[in-house]
Amino acid sequence: MTPVPPAARDLLDKHLPSVALRYLTTRSAIELAAALLIGVSALIAFLPPAWLAPAVGLLAAAAAGGFTVDFRVINQMRMTYTTYSVSADVVLIGRGRFFRRTTFIPTAQILNVECTQGPLLRAFGLMTVRFVSITDVERLGPLSAQDAEAIRRFVLASHARHDGAGGTR
Repeated sequence: MTPVPPAARDLLDKHLPSVALRYLTTRSAIELAAALLIGVSALIAFLPPAWLAPAVGLLAAAAAGGFTVDFRVINQMRMTYTTYSVSADVVLIGRGRFFRRTTFIPTAQILNVECTQGPLLRAFGLMTVRFVSITDVERLGPLSAQDAEAIRRFVLASHARHDGAGGTR
């Protein structure tokens, strides 16, 4: 992707919706439960019975610590430090606190915009937007379903205006 001019970074004015934090926490809990199930199954299969209780206790403590860090730190930082802006000419997506990555996607280079929604996203009324260009696919979200659809329509309409005005395709 193209490097972002310094002045463009000031345009990153939108954040993920607050309901996205509940989604991220729920997804983390589901992933943790699956990992715990696999871990406990492996312990039962490979450890002698005398070591099973302490090993399960250690696994549970590690999982609780991991969930706390994920919920209190990682998900909060993702919510705070994911920003975006959409205009007729460019889509800007900024991510990260310590290692900031700002993606600059000219709408003339966007081939398709997809809104995806799995069962968990649907339960929270959220969607993920994917911007497809020749060289990369960039994700944004989770966003509210209304915002995701509005972004998709706006970018595709902007792209159509670029094509009608002597675009590169």
